[in-house]
Amino acid sequence: MNASETFTNSDEDPIPIPDVSIIIVNWNLGQVLRECLESVERHSGGLLTETIVVDNASRDGSPEMVESKFPGVKLLR
Repeated sequence: MNASETFTNSDEDPIPIPDVSIIIVNWNLGQVLRECLESVERHSGGLLTETIVVDNASRDGSPEMVESKFPGVKLLR
């Protein structure tokens, strides 16, 4: 499959298939997570990426940082 292919649902618009999915597991490493997400943004080139952060009950503000600074990232708590 390539980026031009899509999933379709009879009730919704087509959903593009990402070239790569990036899954990051985090626990209280907000600064490292921020640097990682910034790096993904800088180096994704022309690829259609899907980035997912799985946060394991961080108490350092990591989830809030992801929500405010990286709105395109899917956050799972």
